[in-house]
Amino acid sequence: MAPSLKLPPHEEEFRHRMRRVEMLVDVLEHAADSPVRAAARELMQILLELHRAGLAQLLEAAGPAVAEVCARDGRVGGLLLLHDLHPVDFETRVRRAVEQVRPRLQAQGADAELLGVVDGTVRLRLRRGSASSAPSLRRALEEAIGEAAPDAMAIEVEVEDDAITPASFRIPLPLVGRLGG
Repeated sequence: MAPSLKLPPHEEEFRHRMRRVEMLVDVLEHAADSPVRAAARELMQILLELHRAGLAQLLEAAGPAVAEVCARDGRVGGLLLLHDLHPVDFETRVRRAVEQVRPRLQAQGADAELLGVVDGTVRLRLRRGSASSAPSLRRALEEAIGEAAPDAMAIEVEVEDDAITPASFRIPLPLVGRLGG
């Protein structure tokens, strides 16, 4: 049986603190004094390096089962990503997210296919039968991937209709040229 990670339910306090961190970083980044900005960056880098070393040692001592449980938690998983310690590689996390959202898509007559992951960009194909469901299905895919792989640089979704083929939207270029002159 895998160990479980239970964090106290202080979500609002956590969100407030994260917003405060973002505001403080912004203040430091816009400080007029260049040496102050440089010192702040160096301080943050040193703290991150110390935290990374401690977390790496902790995960090593705890073992892979604990690391996997930690990675599934949103906060802890994000922390592991920040320190490049997440035990599940990027593409696997993306594949799992697509598989997790697939039943919801299929219930609406749709499906998704992972076309590839290149340099942090996730490329997907969304097959759907109903033209009206595209925005919600696309959003479901993007949310699932965003949760599983917040380190994704971009998510590109190619939409393919079963009812209306992409070829029916094409206008031949020579015809377009003749319309103008």
